[in-house]
Amino acid sequence: MSQSKESIARVAARAFGLLKEGVFELDSEFRVVFVNEYAARLAGFPDAKSLVASGLRSVDLYVDLADHEQMMERLLDGGEVDGYVCRLKDLSGRPRWIEVSGRILQDPAGQTTGYWGVLRDLTPRLEAEEARDRLHGELLDALKRLEARNRDLREFSAAVTHDLRSPLVALKGFAEILGDKYAACLGDDGMRMLERMRFNAKQMDQIIRGIQDLVLVEQEIEPCAWVDPAQVFAAVRANREQQILTAKVDVRIQEDLPRLRVHSTRLYQLLDNLLSNALRAVDGQADARVDFAYGAPCAAGVFFIEDNGPGLSEQQREKVFEAFLRIDRSRPGAGIGLTIAQRIMASYGGRIWAEPGRSGGARFCFAFGSDCQEAADDS
Repeated sequence: MSQSKESIARVAARAFGLLKEGVFELDSEFRVVFVNEYAARLAGFPDAKSLVASGLRSVDLYVDLADHEQMMERLLDGGEVDGYVCRLKDLSGRPRWIEVSGRILQDPAGQTTGYWGVLRDLTPRLEAEEARDRLHGELLDALKRLEARNRDLREFSAAVTHDLRSPLVALKGFAEILGDKYAACLGDDGMRMLERMRFNAKQMDQIIRGIQDLVLVEQEIEPCAWVDPAQVFAAVRANREQQILTAKVDVRIQEDLPRLRVHSTRLYQLLDNLLSNALRAVDGQADARVDFAYGAPCAAGVFFIEDNGPGLSEQQREKVFEAFLRIDRSRPGAGIGLTIAQRIMASYGGRIWAEPGRSGGARFCFAFGSDCQEAADDS
């Protein structure tokens, strides 16, 4: 190498040594006469000097010789190439995706004396994109399988509840006939057994309805809209008016509750399940009371339904949302209403939990996701 070329190489080495891009120069036979340290490492050499000393030709680095031929065609046609992506291999044969930009070097007479250019290693980026695309595809496949399983589960649940309901209707009908026509023949023991049969038939009917409601929670039933929860709860209370009057329960609603952007039918189901649970808790209690309110004594942004019944122990509060769990097994119920309430809240990005009430009863608090609830003054 001439003294002038050695001087240029030293200047280039200082200028390009710390770049995160490879810089190279080739002679007319494609032998490497200069590289910076980064390019040397890409080629699998410990340093730039050892690569230059090896007499390596760039053509030996191409995984596919067709890429080299196409590069040369572009260089000869236009004198330079910008951003050509191909696979180059290092000394160990490991391929990497490299973006090559270069141009022809010529002497004053226009004769080609060599080539120079820049290398960019695209391998980490492309491997990350490939991994992302692969993960995205796997996620889509998993979602499709999950949707298929959920669809099968809904169809299975519908078939099971339909097949259970038919014999149950017959059982309830025969129990009514026995009670109406043959009460005198049954005697006291027979009537007690008949009442037990009716109780269990009612229990089975509620379990079937609960399974149906649980399946419907996962289905879109109507568009979301801004809804006044006080009006929805008033409708729930009106629907249970006879039960409330018979049990002599004071059911109260706080005024000026913030609106919710939800499905009105689903909100009705949520509030109905919580009110039904509260009414069972205060059944037979003097001065029974149920409150539907917002804010204090709960945290800001939290609705709650509170009763003054016997309350729940800490262990019961932890398990109360489990499906088919019944705290009081002496009363009919599916043990699934609070599970449905929890599923509904999860569908809105919210949560529901139980805590002790002010009068020793139970307070069920529920907070919706921020996009479902308008701002309000928490009092």
